[in-house]
Amino acid sequence: MPGLKLAAAVAALTLTLSMSSCGSDSSQGTSGGGDPAPASQPFRIPEGKPGVRPEATLKVEPGQLLGPEPKPVFPEGAPPETLALQDLIQGVGHFVEEGDEVVVQYVGYDYESGEKFVSSWDQGKPTTFTVGDGEMLEGVEEGILESEVGARREMVIPPALGYGSRQVGGVAPDSHLIFVVELLAAE
Repeated sequence: MPGLKLAAAVAALTLTLSMSSCGSDSSQGTSGGGDPAPASQPFRIPEGKPGVRPEATLKVEPGQLLGPEPKPVFPEGAPPETLALQDLIQGVGHFVEEGDEVVVQYVGYDYESGEKFVSSWDQGKPTTFTVGDGEMLEGVEEGILESEVGARREMVIPPALGYGSRQVGGVAPDSHLIFVVELLAAE
C-alpha cells in the first residue's frame, strides 16, 4: 500500500496548490464582485507580495517628501495595452475615490527608452490634486483609485491614458509610461 499512500499525498498536494492559486488576490485587479477589472491588468513584481504601510505610521510634514525616490521594475516584453497596476507597498488608511483631494509623490519613466522624465523628488515636494478633475495624467488618476493612504503603486500607462500622440519634454509621441506613485494623504 505504500504506492497508494504516495499517490494520495501527490493528489492532495496538487489539489492544495491549485486551490491556493485560485484564491482572492488583491493584486489581481478586481472590481467589487470578483470579476477582473476591465481598466487594468496586473503585472508581477519579482520580489513577491508587497509590504504593508498603515496610514498612522506615515510621518510626513505637509509639503515634505517621504523617503528616497523609488525606481520602477520594468516588466519583461511588450508593454500592456491597458492600464497595468502593481502594489509595491499596500496602504492601510483612507480608500481613494473620485473627488478626493490627494497628496502624492511620484516618479515617471518612458517605458521604451527607460529614461526618467518627471519626479516630485527632483521638484522637492509632493503634488496635490483632486482625483477626476484632470489635473494629473488620466492614467495616474485612474491608477490611484481604490488604493489606500500609505500605498506605493507602480503603473504602466498606455499612450491613450498618458500623453497620447503629443511629444512632451523628452517623451516621444505614443509612448507607454511607467509611474511609481506613493499616496501620502487623501480627503
